Amino acid sequence: MLSLPCYFLSWDMGFIEVDGRVYRFYKLSSAIQQLIIKFTDLVAPITDPEHPFSLASLGVVKLEDIHLVSPPDPTKAAALSHLLVELTPTVTHCSLATVIGLCVRVRLDQALPPSFRVEVKIKSGTHNQSDEVNKQLADKERVAAALENAQLMGVLRNMMKTCLEP
Repeated sequence: MLSLPCYFLSWDMGFIEVDGRVYRFYKLSSAIQQLIIKFTDLVAPITDPEHPFSLASLGVVKLEDIHLVSPPDPTKAAALSHLLVELTPTVTHCSLATVIGLCVRVRLDQALPPSFRVEVKIKSGTHNQSDEVNKQLADKERVAAALENAQLMGVLRNMMKTCLEP
């Protein structure tokens, strides 16, 4: 999925494994930190579909779980930045994890320019069916079909209402 070389940008220094490959990441510049904070600000106010609380207040979206992978050569016109958002469900059997992930993906796809490739995943070990949920969230055809469902779009719009209010 990710091609080497790439620079994995995360909040702190260390290593991270993505799709079976280990990446070293470095302390971020304040400009990159501010960019990650802006990404967080885009999705943090999304409300939970069952409760009147934001995803940030429930701990579903966390600053340290938003990662940016910049392209090896950003000067190329086709270079894409990869934004990875890892979600932490409130319970390991959350039945709405896919809906929450879809909402985060829709919000970022709508708010970011096309030079960003958005990926939303359930954080490893935080959900009983994280592999299945991640497979659904990564499947472009399933996502497109879900977005054609008027009832589901109503739920997503309601969840994003707090993001769009002035």
